[in-house]
Parts: sequence; structure tokens; C-alpha cells
Amino acid sequence: MKTKIFIQVLFFLIVCNSCHTSKETKDKPLRFTYLSKHLEDTNTRVKEVVLVENPSKNSDSLKLQLLNYQEKFGRQKIKTIIENRTKNYTMQFYYKTTNTTPFINGTKHPDFLSNIYIYDYADSDYLGTIYFKKCDKLIDKWVGGIYIEIRDDKGGLLNVKKYSLINECE
Repeated sequence: MKTKIFIQVLFFLIVCNSCHTSKETKDKPLRFTYLSKHLEDTNTRVKEVVLVENPSKNSDSLKLQLLNYQEKFGRQKIKTIIENRTKNYTMQFYYKTTNTTPFINGTKHPDFLSNIYIYDYADSDYLGTIYFKKCDKLIDKWVGGIYIEIRDDKGGLLNVKKYSLINECE
């Protein structure tokens, strides 16, 4: 009888320990939410906005995550931007937080009387931008890159990185 109780208690402890350990070590999935109502698409400019949930805290990994998303789901692929002669392309990324989530359904914050836009949260919830623009003097040449701000869980700035993707303007 004591052996049976001991085995049951041991089994319970092992199960509880594995549940606790798996919660601590299990990575949260990376999720992107495209804000279609924030799209600006003219014949010379494309601007897209995306919320990101659980992005990497490593700037090199985050760069790849954002570029992979843009290539898979961006309104225009980078190659198309250059071929179509779009003068300016940006895809802005924000952390998905309680501040930015209300913008999924519209361009203005629904809980405020004044016009509050997602760009007003750039200090605490801004994550980064992928950008491409034509050179001022060389119309067939491009400059493009990715700018990333790594933040802690409270919105404090930890690290800023800027990567050049293309620079034909020099």
C-alpha cells in the first residue's frame, strides 16, 4: 500500500515538474497581424503596417523574421518594387501590445475622442521598418535597409540596429 502511494506521489511530482518546466522553456510562437486598413498604396509610394507578437530579442534573428514576413506577405515583393519603379516603400512593424491592438480594426484609436494613430505609439511599441527608396539623383538606383529597435517587456529601449540591404546611390 505504501509503495502504491509512493508511486502515485512520485508520478504526480514528475508530471507537475514537467508541466512547470515546459511552460518556462517553451517558446511563444511568432505571430504577425497585417493592418490592412493602414495600407497606403499610390503609384509612387507603398506603406504597410504590421503588428508582431513574440519577436526575437536578437537583432540578427529579428531582421530575418521581418524580411521573411515581408517577402511572403508584403503587398509588393522587393523585386517588384524595383521593377515597378515605386519611389518609396516602407513596411513598419510594431509590437502587438494593449496600445496597438485596437488599431487592428481601424486607423484611429477607438477609445479616444482625439485622433490617435498607431504612429503615436512609436516611442514604446515601435519595432522597426523595412524601407526602399529611389536615389534622388540616380533615378534607376536604390537605397534600402531595415531599422530595428529591440525593447524590453516594459517598452524600454535595449538595442538599435540598422542594416543596409542595398545602396546604389553612392
